[in-house]
Amino acid sequence: MMPVSDNLTEGIRLDMEQACADLRRAEAAQRLRDDAAVRARLLACRATIDAILDMWNDAARRPG
Repeated sequence: MMPVSDNLTEGIRLDMEQACADLRRAEAAQRLRDDAAVRARLLACRATIDAILDMWNDAARRPG
């Protein structure tokens, strides 16, 4: 497996930090009100995190 470039690594790291912060806010919103809109927001946050992890894995597999 090849190391991911520093720029790509930093970009993915920043994207993940933002996605995790969004997830924490969605989880806090769910504690206040558990309805369909909040659950949809949680699903969207988790899907974003999953996509970022897929991007990381794809980038790590690319030949240098």
